[in-house]
Amino acid sequence: MSVPALKVLVAGLMVGGAGWALAANDGQARVSELLSASPEYRQAWRDVVGKEERLPEWVINLSGSAEQMNAVEEDGDKYLVGPLCETVDYRFLGQPDAGMQALLKEQLRKDPNGH
Repeated sequence: MSVPALKVLVAGLMVGGAGWALAANDGQARVSELLSASPEYRQAWRDVVGKEERLPEWVINLSGSAEQMNAVEEDGDKYLVGPLCETVDYRFLGQPDAGMQALLKEQLRKDPNGH
């Protein structure tokens, strides 16, 4: 698996009521579309969820309701961030650092459908 694909999904994936996917550039994709986007995304996601316990099927399959992702930048790297299902109940997957957690929490605050 390529390092960029792993970084895309593991760097700061926020899931559990909110599924957050981190990717690259255009802001048009949805979290629920990532698994079909490329084999690298699919494998990186399997690596992340395989280490977690008691995840609902909609998290494992990224099959929950998803809105369009927004392009954001953190430490000079570009990501796509988007919610998957309920944004009021979340947890972090992939052990994102404090900066990435802050970025993801800020995205939650900006979500008009969030808490």
